[in-house]
Amino acid sequence: NVRSMVDITKRHLIRDWLISNRVDILAIQETCTVSSHREQADKYCWYYSGPKQEQHQGVMYEGVGLVIHSKTIFAQSSQFQKG
Repeated sequence: NVRSMVDITKRHLIRDWLISNRVDILAIQETCTVSSHREQADKYCWYYSGPKQEQHQGVMYEGVGLVIHSKTIFAQSSQFQKG
């Protein structure tokens, strides 16, 4: 539960934790992101899915995400292409 991904500092803390613990895939919740989108930062791809509205009863807690290391994405796409 990340309680918002609005602040870039939080993304840097998560990225540093991923690197130091050698984690390739992380699921996050309560991202507080509006809409669904993808961002590429450093060696990780950040996938977000959130509501189309900004607030629910004055406070927004919704939103989930996946953070995936690019080597994992590349390995999976290569495997699918080989058949």
